[in-house]
Amino acid sequence: MEKATVVLGNFSSWLASGAKGRFILPLAFISLLFPLVVFPLIGSPSASDPSEADSIDLLFSYTPATAYRIISSYGEGGRSLSVRSHLTADLVYPILYAFALGLTISYFSARLFASSSLFQRLNLLPFAGMLADFAENSGIVIMLVSFPARLTALARLTSLLTSIKWLLAGAAIGWVALGLLALAIRTLRRSRTGSSI
Repeated sequence: MEKATVVLGNFSSWLASGAKGRFILPLAFISLLFPLVVFPLIGSPSASDPSEADSIDLLFSYTPATAYRIISSYGEGGRSLSVRSHLTADLVYPILYAFALGLTISYFSARLFASSSLFQRLNLLPFAGMLADFAENSGIVIMLVSFPARLTALARLTSLLTSIKWLLAGAAIGWVALGLLALAIRTLRRSRTGSSI
């Protein structure tokens, strides 16, 4: 446990040392390209029922029945496409957004908190989300390739991982928004103080 803490601390510090605009902006731009360009180009499994979600991992949570209803609605071609997507683009995307968010959190934390503050370690939050995303993808791929067999326990676990992924992603994005707001308020106060002297 102590060794893991040291490794995580070193990784957090390494992220903080790279929290510069020349790294953050390109990573953020490329990360945005995935949902806006890359995934649409790959295509959607397109559930045959328009009321169903196109992808399980876009839901916050789901029952095994819901997961398998969506998987069944894909058809064989849609399931093959979904497997390819999860094993290619959806392996790269979590790495990109984790680094983009981790570096951005580091940028704001360095300007708002002391270097010894535990808040500096919040830059690890997106990487916890990345690991949950990887585990979720693994569960979805296993369910897809094993269909029509129904792995109920795995579906429940995968749903839990999906929820954890979204909670961690929301927390990371929320922290970025708070950091941006706090830094803007601090800058505004300093400018007002300077102009009043």
